[in-house]
Amino acid sequence: MDSKKIGKVIAKRRKEKGMTQGELAERLSVSNKTISKWETGVGLPDISILVDLASILDISVDDLLKGKENKVQNALYEKNFLIKKKYYKKYLRDHYFESKAYWLFNFIGIMFILGGFAFLPLQQYIHHYVDILGKSFIVLGIILILFPFMQIFCKSNFFKEHEVFYTFKDNGMTYQENEEAIFYSFPQFKRINYKDFILLKKKYWGGRPQRFISLLLKKV
Repeated sequence: MDSKKIGKVIAKRRKEKGMTQGELAERLSVSNKTISKWETGVGLPDISILVDLASILDISVDDLLKGKENKVQNALYEKNFLIKKKYYKKYLRDHYFESKAYWLFNFIGIMFILGGFAFLPLQQYIHHYVDILGKSFIVLGIILILFPFMQIFCKSNFFKEHEVFYTFKDNGMTYQENEEAIFYSFPQFKRINYKDFILLKKKYWGGRPQRFISLLLKKV
């Protein structure tokens, strides 16, 4: 272990957190001089407080002992981004049709249309209201098939651009929109929502968010 490198990481992360040596010392129940010794490389943190120290500094124990920080985490620590309408619209257009809801609406719509056409020939044998029922089924079926397209149109055109905030930590990421905050552990990136998908796609890997996500998953 390189005490100088470890000290530099401790000092850097402490300053990024906006803490003084005294505040960090108080949280760890040690003296100011102890923190100073760590940061100057004169001494090393006791093994009994390594976990607490790493947690306070939002860094893994492994990275702390190696005297380095995770580059991916560092590059993305506490960022805010603007979700633009055009990226949201593109996401809806490209990915909504892969959803189960889309295929369910289509299936039910087709069943209604087929049922409606099946009713139409019966009007000459049964009451003429059967004709109205058949046409109603056809119209309802068409509406169900078109509903996903109407939903995309409404969502994308009434969508307001706004900022969201990310805070990356050692074990995951906090995503905040307005006053609502959601924490994702790294394995949960597989279930990341559309806003996160857009931002990762746009900002980091040139349309290849899966590469970014796979890098994060390697940390687990």
